[in-house]
Amino acid sequence: CPAARACPGTTKLYLDRYGQVGLTKLTRGPSRKKEAIWTESRRKAARSAFSVVLRPTVNCNQDCWFCSANETSRNVEEDPNQMLRRIARVVRAGASWVSFSGGEPTLSKHIIDYVTVAKRSGAEYVELVTNAVLLEKEEKKI
Repeated sequence: CPAARACPGTTKLYLDRYGQVGLTKLTRGPSRKKEAIWTESRRKAARSAFSVVLRPTVNCNQDCWFCSANETSRNVEEDPNQMLRRIARVVRAGASWVSFSGGEPTLSKHIIDYVTVAKRSGAEYVELVTNAVLLEKEEKKI
């Protein structure tokens, strides 16, 4: 397929459920975008981002077909001390919204600490992108 360098292909889950019916290869690959020119106004806008997404893990306890997190996801910080420093650093840099995603962020033993540090560092909003399966467990309650 001409898009192979940019597309991992159809998921096994989809193929198992629906097979190859209706799938056709692209006739051409995706167009390459020109390299962005970093003007001072673009640099200023990038520095003023108010939201940050951090991933304590890419592991998950579900297999959601729509999920975009996997082993190639960036912004993963599995070392708890590094994550705590990173949270404080991004909030000090101006992020008012810290989102913990994954995989499943509640699989992290340290998620309570991460949320606490984000709030104590001054984040106005702290978000958990979760399937909520583990939120019933006593050790995950805040």
